[in-house]
Amino acid sequence: MYILQFAFNVFLVIFFIFFILAIIIVFCKISVNAKYNNKSTKVFIKIGFLKLNVYPLNQNIKLKHKKNRQDIKSIKNKKQPKIKDKKHKKDFSIKNIDFDALLEIIFSIIYDLNGKIHINKFHLDIIFAGNDAAKGGLMLGLSFSLLGIVFPIFKKIFSITNERILLDCDFKSKNHNFNFDFIINFRIISILIVFFAHIPKLIYQYKKLKK
Repeated sequence: MYILQFAFNVFLVIFFIFFILAIIIVFCKISVNAKYNNKSTKVFIKIGFLKLNVYPLNQNIKLKHKKNRQDIKSIKNKKQPKIKDKKHKKDFSIKNIDFDALLEIIFSIIYDLNGKIHINKFHLDIIFAGNDAAKGGLMLGLSFSLLGIVFPIFKKIFSITNERILLDCDFKSKNHNFNFDFIINFRIISILIVFFAHIPKLIYQYKKLKK
């Protein structure tokens, strides 16, 4: 009797966990906020009322990763016995890649994502530095041309409500200044539906590489 009660309690816990995950996937919107400038980088993920700090990580986690990297480096520096290289057959050939089909799949995924991802904030500030006015003007002109081509396509794919783009030159500064701040919202279920719809095509292309 005790075993049955314990098994039933475990089942309830597992069911509750999957139920919460299903609610998050279907109903909850996920918000990703990324900020970058010359001094720092920050990435946050917000799920409902829960806010997670993705980057930078906790200082203790950083120290642990640093220690692990040092341990791995010390192991690599140790002399390893020489092992004769064995010839292995190539798992796939680059010649079998159908780039036209891959590009078609990628553009199809991007097209299906239209309306699934909403950008609440898109701020981009690029300030070029340097004493050479000709070089600064050339870099500024190329940046304007590139953004003029890319950003309209970007706006057709994603819905943007708050946008600001600043390109300028500062001949008194010695360093380039780059600031980026954006917030995107999406539902996991919408993204999963799009990618699952294209999985058969991706599997077919992967199998062609094995031939």
